[in-house]
Amino acid sequence: MAARLRAQPSPTPPTSVSPASMLADSTPSGGRSPELPPMMEVFQTKENYILLTGDNIAIVCSRIRPGLSAYPGSGRDCLAQYAGAVCLGCCEALLGKLRYDDSDEFHLLLVTKSEFVMHYPTGGTVRRIAKVASLPLTSAEPVDLCLETCRIHPSRNQAEHQQPSQQPQQQRILGVMDEAPKVFTKAFQHLRTAATENMSNLKRRGDLTVGKERVTRKIADEVARLFCDGCYFSPDGADLTSTLQQQNSDSYESDEPPCRRCKREFFWNQTMLADLVEEADKGNSNAAAVIMPVIQGYIDSMNIILGPSERRDPVNVSLSLISRRCKHRAGTRFQKRGVDENGHVANYVVTEQLVQVHHETSPHFVSFVQLRGSVPLFWSQSGLRYKPPPKLERSEQENQTALNSHFYRLISEFGRLIVVSLVDTSPGRSENVIASEYLRRVVALNSPDLVYMQFDFHEYCKQMHFENISILLDNVMPIMRDMFFCWVDRKGVICRQSSVFRVNCIDCLDRTNVVQTAFARLMMETQLRKLGLLYPEDSLPQELQTAFQCLWANNGDRMSQQYAGTGALKADVTRTGKRTLHGLMHDGMNSASRYYLRFNEFTRQTAIDCSLGLSTCRDLAEEIKTLADQTVLQSDQEKAIGCWPLILTDEAKSDESEMNCVLYLSSAAAYVIRLADKDAVQRVELSDINEVLLGPESHLLKARPHPCMRVVYKEKFHFTFRAPRKRLFNNMMISVSTEEEARDSLKAISESFQIAAEIAQCTLQVRAVAKLPRGKSPKHPTDTYRAAAAAAAAVKADDDYDDDEEEEEDDREPDGRHGASSNAGVAGAAGGRENMSFLPACGLVSRSQASLDSGVD
Repeated sequence: MAARLRAQPSPTPPTSVSPASMLADSTPSGGRSPELPPMMEVFQTKENYILLTGDNIAIVCSRIRPGLSAYPGSGRDCLAQYAGAVCLGCCEALLGKLRYDDSDEFHLLLVTKSEFVMHYPTGGTVRRIAKVASLPLTSAEPVDLCLETCRIHPSRNQAEHQQPSQQPQQQRILGVMDEAPKVFTKAFQHLRTAATENMSNLKRRGDLTVGKERVTRKIADEVARLFCDGCYFSPDGADLTSTLQQQNSDSYESDEPPCRRCKREFFWNQTMLADLVEEADKGNSNAAAVIMPVIQGYIDSMNIILGPSERRDPVNVSLSLISRRCKHRAGTRFQKRGVDENGHVANYVVTEQLVQVHHETSPHFVSFVQLRGSVPLFWSQSGLRYKPPPKLERSEQENQTALNSHFYRLISEFGRLIVVSLVDTSPGRSENVIASEYLRRVVALNSPDLVYMQFDFHEYCKQMHFENISILLDNVMPIMRDMFFCWVDRKGVICRQSSVFRVNCIDCLDRTNVVQTAFARLMMETQLRKLGLLYPEDSLPQELQTAFQCLWANNGDRMSQQYAGTGALKADVTRTGKRTLHGLMHDGMNSASRYYLRFNEFTRQTAIDCSLGLSTCRDLAEEIKTLADQTVLQSDQEKAIGCWPLILTDEAKSDESEMNCVLYLSSAAAYVIRLADKDAVQRVELSDINEVLLGPESHLLKARPHPCMRVVYKEKFHFTFRAPRKRLFNNMMISVSTEEEARDSLKAISESFQIAAEIAQCTLQVRAVAKLPRGKSPKHPTDTYRAAAAAAAAVKADDDYDDDEEEEEDDREPDGRHGASSNAGVAGAAGGRENMSFLPACGLVSRSQASLDSGVD
């Protein structure tokens, strides 16, 4: 079967969203839309910002008492009322207003650049946010505007924006100089005296204010990155928050504006637009028209032309993937785990796979929905381990109540729930404490609408035997036959999906990606056969398979990037269908990145909390040490300065280029965390550090020695560090490929030591030397302690195992297991619970071995 793959979106559908007419026009578009998105003009007055849409609707945002409101009349009438409005430029959409700290001023966030993604199946277009601008809601003049040039009056954008504030001030100064030079001289002397006193006061206050401003800037940058990291909107009213089946239900109000018919749990900027949402709920049509709900997740589409065969003509098929991330319990991996009191779980994502067949006379849509989300118990992970052991929290009753609330909500929305847990289940494994309690709580729930399956992924797929996923697929085939899928044509709904898979591992990332991809492929083959595009003896066309694997691999990378900060592990299995050496090496890099990205998670978490309107009432200086409190035993007076992956030369070979330690610097001490002994932390007071030396390391056998940094403390002790091949920059991994880059990296760290010393009010010298003296440092007898001794004792068995670093040899067969046999009945597997359905063939296995896949999932 010949086919041609084209990297293009699905063809343009009609604008109507009714089931009967939504497929009336399915003529292929042949490529991505070249049209520019609708633009909003941004005007400034003395007390307000005014946004004017192309539909002549005005949104007024006060700079004095920050608030958003829709002008009841036309936009031009609004501009006429606010005389002296100056155009600053244009934007594409309004995100809303927020502030980075409860004591900080509000900011107006605008989308200034976006990229076309696809035509939405039910009408409208989808765009991905690429650039965000922030306007402070104060009376001060905005600076560093990043708005697009207004096409209507471009000449006014810069000159008129600057003249009202700058030119009159210059004229006033010149007037004073001409008319009263003595008065000006006296005023200048007064200003100089006041400035001197002000600088003196700032010096006495230390770096507290400067540090807070620096953190605020970091959080502002992180908020901008957050909205540019997989956030989407529709400028023409498509509902991105609801699935195809939900949009074709009897209760769906398709005539309502997007802000009223969307699912609020995926409406990420709802709080930022709270003022307008409230007006829209009260019937303000102007407010409702300008609100563009933003979702976070992943959306993409590919168009495939299946060539002719002996049994059919060429067919145009569009394959789309839409992942919607829930805003409840949103956050980063080690900051947000498990469930909250309302039954919302971390990393909850609804993923919908859409196939559109563009028949000229009878176009069809089919969709398949899957869920992922953290184990719905109260649990957490903290500590310095490469893979921290999970820790259960709260009482059994509290866990049961939260789990019940979560599952009842899903059953009410999606119908029968098929829970697939990929967590390690063997006794002695660190994840087993979660798996065992999960099973007990599900059994206690005793719901006839829930099927629970345990598939120990690391046991079945150890030693790169990912083909053993077929064991799981064989067991879910009967369930998938009864599950159905959503099928819509121009006349309406043909059938509906009656149940849904909820897949989880510990992180709901890597293992979950692989299994959800396998489920989606199996369902797509079923759908294509039902549509007459694939016969029972046919396999999936290669081009369609390539598109499928590309979309699901990109989806896995995006989910992992948003939750863990790196691309997904095991992505080569999803992208190519097999494990590769390159994939293993790539996983090793991402796994190490995840480890020390944990030290910067607090900034990302604070940005997420700000955008969702959650409380940030604590001083931002306290936020800096949130993660450090979990990993380093620092005092309450310490403030975090920085954290860097490095090579400790005393414990590394001369040519080694991978990190073997983490250097953490606070306002009182330096901490050296050795990865070989993940709970050992060496702490050195800043007052004990004599100097920091920068220079090449002396080495007899090496012609070009590495650039190094040596921290000398207590006169005779020292640490000598080298830069590894990778370093962190703005929470991203970048390569260190030259000696100059290595020197620059170490120099930046040495400057951080100077800042820390100034805060600690101690003397520390940083200097460059021609060569560092040879010799290892003697071991100091008292500066090493254990940071996570209690956790280590609680999971002593985990010391012999890390499921993502090295795989042990095991003589067991891949399908070896104990407990319920493959033929055991429900009573045997579920302890006699008659209303609970289990698949014991995928039940607890005897012992899970480590996977060659490095990482923590």
